Amino acid sequence: MQDHIEQYALELLRALTEQHPNIFAGAWVDPYMVALYAGMNPDGPYFAQAIDYLVSERALEWAEETRRVVGKPIYRITRRGLEMSVGT
Repeated sequence: MQDHIEQYALELLRALTEQHPNIFAGAWVDPYMVALYAGMNPDGPYFAQAIDYLVSERALEWAEETRRVVGKPIYRITRRGLEMSVGT
């Protein structure tokens, strides 16, 4: 199951960089919307676990300054996240 979560997380990172080819470390990202646009299921059983995995791997950081934004949490992609997306 852990392998499936890791695979889903890496697919999500790849979709993010494909949708935003000029993305840079520190840019805000909305993984929920990225998943929707990529045809992934952000309401499925692995999405939250994949986000937790990416945060624990320091690929994404919660963008605290967006906490008042209504909707799904917003994150910042890190340099590590960009490196991980290239490796997929």
